Amino acid sequence: MQSKSAESVRENLAALRVYNLTEESLVSAEIAAYDTAFKILEDKLAEINRDAFVQTAEGDALRRYVSLVGLPPRRDVSTASRRELVIYRMSVAPYDFTATRMLGSARAAGIEAEITEDPPGERLRVDTHAIIDPSLTSDLARERLESLLPAHLEWELNFGLSTWEHFDSLDKHWSKIDDLNLKWQQADNKIQSLLT
Repeated sequence: MQSKSAESVRENLAALRVYNLTEESLVSAEIAAYDTAFKILEDKLAEINRDAFVQTAEGDALRRYVSLVGLPPRRDVSTASRRELVIYRMSVAPYDFTATRMLGSARAAGIEAEITEDPPGERLRVDTHAIIDPSLTSDLARERLESLLPAHLEWELNFGLSTWEHFDSLDKHWSKIDDLNLKWQQADNKIQSLLT
């Protein structure tokens, strides 16, 4: 199968009606030689076009986007989740401190949340509903939110996912955690990952 460029060359030459374009002709052989280079060029252009946008970027291009927005490189996170996190991170601008825009900041931090404002107390409450970034720990979530939420307001983060009902619904057992023989901090992180 010929590249689009080679097909275009063949069509343009055929329109002139002065070239022999049969399979055995020298012109066809020359077009076939060009076709090899055209295929490489078209593949590279398709890759550049794909990687120019976060929504379609893959491989090294997606890793560059992840690095650009300051997220740690994680191969265990799906391509779709990494794209989503990068898009949310890139959508946050300085002074995005309306309620709607702060929800975007929470998404950029890797969590789906509800934000409750307490204007008299100059305080925000961030209630987590879902974790977008599966590698997210509670400490990392706090660190990310700290860099995205208004500095002049106090805020608290509530991982509402960590309820007994939620834990029971996951059909996880404490014996699984005990069998791992982890230190306290490791066990805490493991419990958070089991609850998401």
